[in-house]
Amino acid sequence: MVNVLYSVIAAVALAVLFLLFQYHKTNKDKSVQYRSMNLLMFCSIAFCATDAVWGLIGTGYLGKNIYIFWASSFLFHFMASVTAYIWYRYTVIYLEYKEKKIVTILTYIPLAAIGVIMIMSIFNDGIYYIDEDFVYHSGKYRICVFCLQYVYFLIGFFRAVVKMIKAKTSFQRSRFNTVVISLLIPMGTGIFQLWFPDAPCYSIGYMLSSVAVFTGNISVERESVLQESTDKYKSESAEIYKALQSLAKNFVSIHLFDLILDKQNMVHSDPKLEFFVRSDDTAREQIRKVMIGISSPNYTEDIVNFVDTYTLPDRLKSKNSISMEFLTKDNQYFVSNFYVAERNSKGDVTKVIHAIQNVTDVRRKEMEYEKAIKEALENENAVYTELLQMLDAGVLVTDENKQVIVFNQKMKKIMGKTRSKIFKLEDLVNNAHYENEEETLQAYQNIRKNGGSYEYYFWTQIGDAPRTYCLAFTKRIELKNKRKYIVTSVVDVTRSKEMEKELIVLSETDALTGINNRGSGEAKIDANLSNRNMGMFCILDADSFKSINDSFGHNVGDAALIAIADCMKAAFRGKDVIMRLGGDEFAVYAVGIDNQKKAITVIERFFEKINEVDIPEMNGKKLSVSLGAVFADKNSDFAFDDLYKKADSVMYECKKEVGNSYRFY
Repeated sequence: MVNVLYSVIAAVALAVLFLLFQYHKTNKDKSVQYRSMNLLMFCSIAFCATDAVWGLIGTGYLGKNIYIFWASSFLFHFMASVTAYIWYRYTVIYLEYKEKKIVTILTYIPLAAIGVIMIMSIFNDGIYYIDEDFVYHSGKYRICVFCLQYVYFLIGFFRAVVKMIKAKTSFQRSRFNTVVISLLIPMGTGIFQLWFPDAPCYSIGYMLSSVAVFTGNISVERESVLQESTDKYKSESAEIYKALQSLAKNFVSIHLFDLILDKQNMVHSDPKLEFFVRSDDTAREQIRKVMIGISSPNYTEDIVNFVDTYTLPDRLKSKNSISMEFLTKDNQYFVSNFYVAERNSKGDVTKVIHAIQNVTDVRRKEMEYEKAIKEALENENAVYTELLQMLDAGVLVTDENKQVIVFNQKMKKIMGKTRSKIFKLEDLVNNAHYENEEETLQAYQNIRKNGGSYEYYFWTQIGDAPRTYCLAFTKRIELKNKRKYIVTSVVDVTRSKEMEKELIVLSETDALTGINNRGSGEAKIDANLSNRNMGMFCILDADSFKSINDSFGHNVGDAALIAIADCMKAAFRGKDVIMRLGGDEFAVYAVGIDNQKKAITVIERFFEKINEVDIPEMNGKKLSVSLGAVFADKNSDFAFDDLYKKADSVMYECKKEVGNSYRFY
């Protein structure tokens, strides 16, 4: 006869398992593995409850009814067998074995054999019997039932060991190691149960095994999250680096700066700049020390304020880039540039590209041009006039009445007037396209009347030739004879502008997939919503994406994300806004798709593309996505957050279905 301690120990195991079960239900990942773990813990709880009740009845404190004791013993053996099978099924799902139907059917044989033995034992007491003294005794077939239960643990154990040996990453080895430990524990306690039937060995084993699985999964998943975050950061950074390195030779330094983590990764840097920092400095300290180290004392305060990353997000709130020119200690002209590389869902800047450019040659040319012009005008010397023509910059001089006094061949070439013998001020006004035309023309009028100077950009285009981007500097000068002239020098900065445009494109593009990142995609969708352009907003993500990363590695996971993005580009139109929200979540705003008939055509076209995806490393496993859609129509408030919440809610409803699925809000 068992004692009260048996029931107490089984009850403690039951309580521990129940707490783990409640905590596990809070997991937001509703994957197949999650549901399998839930079933496993539920069955373990049911077994421990049965074991505790069996022990309590066996004490005789509830009355010595042999039939009740016999029935509870029968239930004990039944639950022990079912729980062993559920443990086996959990390992199959967790290890992601693709069993054929015939194999699945064969795994029922031990369970069926146990059932037959138990039914026969009703008539012959083959597994156990209760004597007249109310004492439980093992029958001759009890060892057979134990061995059949043991089959499930052995199969799962050997499979996990094979998986662990073949694992290519430490993360996978940790996962499979957890399974091995969780199976060794009930195997060991099962042997003790055979030797000591009056002790709750099975309950202790299932409790310890569940704790091992639970804590093992927590540590492994935490490692996975950290690894995934690190891999993602490295992957995205590597993609950005690859693109930025093509521009590196044109900059003194380029760094990718993470404002949230206070980290910066170097793409390119002059060793002279790295001299001023230490490896243990934070990114904010490093950028500040570099600027203090290289800037001229007259510029130090301003440039340090400019690179202050605490105030940077506010200064970039409504801009994609800002820049500031400064003079270095060795009298070189540098420009510090910040380009937005990433924004979060609220539009706040989280990553920036910091690029320092040496513009000394351009600035010195401008100074030389101004000096040459001034000397030519003051002395009216033919030598200086000839030098003026030889300068590699456009020069235009007018008097107070807008009459052209001096111009050189470079100016005519920039403005596309090489065949003309004369050059008029109207050529500059009519052929140039200004970033802010009204402000520029007003500034020119102020300089002509009141003096001063003004710097501005414009571009010209001759026929089908590419655009020429120019940096112009206009200033009024006064000669010794009191005559006043307006001098404009123009430098071709096309290459610099092209690099700036490339950096801006990089800042708006998701590094891995090549589509819009969250910040730029949301801004473009907001623009459509602000203009009340009706359409369909969809949120979609990959089904069981975590298992793809866990089973095949993050490189295959990245390939899956790229494939989904490519399918989106192929299925949707050029005017539609497709974007990666982050992780395995994507979104699209299909302009003009304002009813379900049109929407279904587009969505099914997208699903056809997804079905065609074949990633060799996934060994035939197909990608599938869940998609939630909502229409921005005349009944909508045209707010991004509102559309996001509605589409997200129905997208998660699709997660309950297997394969590609979609729903409309």
